[in-house]
Amino acid sequence: MKMAETTLEIQTEGRVVDKPGVCHIIKEVIGFVLYMHQQIHHTLQQLEVEFASLKLEQQRMVAASTERETQFKPSSQRKMIGQSRELKRGIKKLEKLMTSISNLLSAVQTMVHEIPEVQVVLLALGASSTRPQHLYEICFSYKGLVPKGVENCAPRKIARADVLSKKIIRELVSNGAGCAGSYLGPTKLFLLFKAPASISPSQDFLPKRDYTYSKKVQPFRVTITSCHENGENERSIQFYKEDTLMDTDPQNVNPHLDDMIWFQCKHTVKGLANQGQQC
Repeated sequence: MKMAETTLEIQTEGRVVDKPGVCHIIKEVIGFVLYMHQQIHHTLQQLEVEFASLKLEQQRMVAASTERETQFKPSSQRKMIGQSRELKRGIKKLEKLMTSISNLLSAVQTMVHEIPEVQVVLLALGASSTRPQHLYEICFSYKGLVPKGVENCAPRKIARADVLSKKIIRELVSNGAGCAGSYLGPTKLFLLFKAPASISPSQDFLPKRDYTYSKKVQPFRVTITSCHENGENERSIQFYKEDTLMDTDPQNVNPHLDDMIWFQCKHTVKGLANQGQQC
């Protein structure tokens, strides 16, 4: 049964969807999807802080290890050895996850800067990208070309992109994304870009011209609209939840970006075990 379409529009101020802004938004949505579907036990920002703290603590313990024999009693030495083993287990548990996330985000950044305009990004959560359990589609719609020279990573623009990404996440949450019962156990997150077939992307992406997914899946779609007319800028977000795959509105796609196909990133993120919790 097809669900009724839910549409929400939000107006924002300032030019935020330049290429660094696009990268920031994609990163935030990736973190949201992993956390809300219990693939990671903290938000992505908290996870980064936790992993960095563990690495620093490991360095501190290694530096202190040379003093054990002369300055610590045997009982204290045994305690420190136990703490060191526990620390190593914690680092090993997170290291593979953090490396896969870092590789994925690095590939995203490369792809965003290689293609003329980012049109559609798809996140598929499940055993495979063709038969996912959850789908999130981020569409960037341009009404008029964004002028050149706006791709710099100025703090103010990133701050605006952060505000926009938080609005996107709030609307995803309010519309039921990642609710109770969505925990799949440890599974994979796949990422795909829709881009012109004529491009030659980095080796991190493979063309998937005939890519499609099961129509039984009800994808969430966020459309970010960028308007640029006579020096004036507007931003709006439209949120959709549907049960079929739809392309970006043809009237919002620039004519020089024809023959769009999917490119799938070879890097995936597999969630950690035992992260399930109630929404």
